[in-house]
Amino acid sequence: MNKQLRIPFPDYTPEEQERDAAGLKLNEIYFMKVKGEWGALMPRKYGNVIFNAGKTPFVDFVKGIIEDYPFYKLRCVQNEGIAEKIAEYQDAAMLRDAASHKQAAPAVRGSLPVSRGMDEGR
Repeated sequence: MNKQLRIPFPDYTPEEQERDAAGLKLNEIYFMKVKGEWGALMPRKYGNVIFNAGKTPFVDFVKGIIEDYPFYKLRCVQNEGIAEKIAEYQDAAMLRDAASHKQAAPAVRGSLPVSRGMDEGR
């Protein structure tokens, strides 16, 4: 797994990037633009938390995450592994949205079958 981590921040040297490429830090949130939408990954010990901006502007997306997680460091990255995870999440979210927009058959009152035993007693 040769995945590169590149961050254009002067305080984050290439040596530190290489060291961190093997394991993401639990106290950081990594932002990436994948398939034209912004997403973020927050590594957790037991499963990652992934955020998707959708149609939310990037600034509002970041402000919302800062409000919810004020003690985490934010990093904009280019990382294949993170991109794959965010893309999987975006694809799943797109499928969920498509399924929720399908129109369900309208419920008709009295359309449920009634057993004869209940009707006879009335």
